Amino acid sequence: MLPKSLSPRYGRTLLLILTTATAGQFFLVQADKSWALFPGLLFYAFAMWKLGGQPSPSEISSKTLSEKVERWLLALILGLGLFLRVFRLDSLPSGMHTDQGLMGMSALRIAFEGWRPFFEVFNYHVPEVGMYYQLAAWFKLVGSSYFTFHLFFALFSLATFPFVYWTFRQLSGPRMALLALFFLAIMRWNLIDSRNGFPTIQVPFYMFGTLAFWVYWLQKRKTWALVFSALFCGIGLYTYQSFKAVPFLMLVLAIYEYRVRRKETRITRQQILGFFLLVSLVATPFIWYMAQQGSFGNREKALFILNEVQEKKSLLPVVDHWFRTALMFNRVGDANPRHNIPEYRMLDDITGIFFVLGLALAFHRRRERDSFYALSGLFVMSLPCLLSTDVAHSNRMLAVTPFVAFLAASSFDYFWRGLASLPRFKKQVGWAVAALLLLAGAQNAYTYFIVQAQTYPCWQGYGPEQNYIGRMIEGLEKNEPGKYDYFVTPAYFGNHTIAYLDYPAGN
Repeated sequence: MLPKSLSPRYGRTLLLILTTATAGQFFLVQADKSWALFPGLLFYAFAMWKLGGQPSPSEISSKTLSEKVERWLLALILGLGLFLRVFRLDSLPSGMHTDQGLMGMSALRIAFEGWRPFFEVFNYHVPEVGMYYQLAAWFKLVGSSYFTFHLFFALFSLATFPFVYWTFRQLSGPRMALLALFFLAIMRWNLIDSRNGFPTIQVPFYMFGTLAFWVYWLQKRKTWALVFSALFCGIGLYTYQSFKAVPFLMLVLAIYEYRVRRKETRITRQQILGFFLLVSLVATPFIWYMAQQGSFGNREKALFILNEVQEKKSLLPVVDHWFRTALMFNRVGDANPRHNIPEYRMLDDITGIFFVLGLALAFHRRRERDSFYALSGLFVMSLPCLLSTDVAHSNRMLAVTPFVAFLAASSFDYFWRGLASLPRFKKQVGWAVAALLLLAGAQNAYTYFIVQAQTYPCWQGYGPEQNYIGRMIEGLEKNEPGKYDYFVTPAYFGNHTIAYLDYPAGN
């Protein structure tokens, strides 16, 4: 419980912080009004400053969850996450972009034509060699279609959840892990990339596989866990380009464990070196290829922000880029209609408010392991966007979404426990918590399934013409295989989406 000297005014202070943060959100979301930016930031700054002077969350007691309740809540959250990722999956998104068509077509060639690519894939527009082989195995198992293609990515996203839950549970306990997983399950940002067939969905899976076994090794000292962590990290380098930030994240965490928590973990330089040597061994072909090319990759070289800095001979592009990316969470998000409702904020209002407050809490507790891991993950996994010329690129920053969920959960849990510890608010807090979580889920679902589905640029961005052609042929071949001959207008000759969807009629 709280010290008695703090109790009389503690509840009023928490309510003041929440009210001020809500006011900040109210002004910040009005992206069409430039004048609203300053008061929004001012209200948020006051709330974050005021929160810094409050008792540590560790000083506030809370009820422990029984294993039975924990299992039921985990199952419900996984079920909710699955439902949101497969509901109307055959019609939302509205189509398949050519990048996804390239992945599908490449996987079919591997599965049914004996094609065995490796280094040449790194020069493709979608250079994820691991994804091609995984998709090929999936198509062998369940067959190839528009629906099964997207289902693969939805299930891949859901497969990340156990690693996310295990990582956060080890860092902060089951209550925090469940809250974080709930925020992640309903988050529209994560939902978009889960349903749209984006290869970035691999990054959180391998990253949290790395983190989960890493934290387990630190706590249990099991060598096999460190080996598994390194294997996940090394294999992840064959996935989407933004995973290249993960070894740097692990280096930051290893330095933290060695410098700050060495007495507790007994971590040694030799163990850290062994981890990175094993990562390098697994990634040797990829590292050799990068050395041959003389760069970290074609896309990274072309989109590096220093190119713009040198062109304009000024650091202002970096300042502007970073500031606008910081605003993507609660004000102006990704402008690409395939990634987002153009320039619509990436987070719902409930998650957005508690994410900002969670940042303040984590900063004030930055030497504690869970806060340091969350802040490091958020910043390091933002670098693939911050160091590129693309502003607020949500697809490239997908890996930050679990950390965003954790930070939002940390402040949500703090206010929940703080207000529930005071007799004056104890009865109302449970209903308020349920209402806020329900509102967050409803806002994300409404924004994705109603607003985004009816936004014309989002519909147009997925190529309705080539999708109509491809799915028409796909349907005809499914019902009456081999009955028809097909002729496609030269304007779509070689289109990856059509080539993938009409593969059964390719001859």
